Amino acid sequence: MPHSLIASDRVTKAPVCGHDGGRLGFIERLMIDKQSGKVAYAVVRCSDPFPGTPRHCPLEWTALRYNPGFKAFEIDLTPDELRERAAVEGEAFDWGERSAEYRHPNYWAV
Repeated sequence: MPHSLIASDRVTKAPVCGHDGGRLGFIERLMIDKQSGKVAYAVVRCSDPFPGTPRHCPLEWTALRYNPGFKAFEIDLTPDELRERAAVEGEAFDWGERSAEYRHPNYWAV
């Protein structure tokens, strides 16, 4: 019987796709609440037509559903919608930072 658990090392680098199975990016990291131990959100690195400019999009963990047919996590966004929500950040960006200067519309407080 399949179970509902997955190891964290199998989630990072897991592909993210749309309803059609088209690849939109991959999960780069999970942000976990230190107090509750629950996953707050996933940082998805978007597939980008411009190499060298990483785009990341924080998505609520509940917005991702594992699709065994695609062997990927599926979301209800088109590639354009995901890119519009994404932020261009450097590789060293601290996704745990909660400063007032960072105003990404999809950045949730834990």
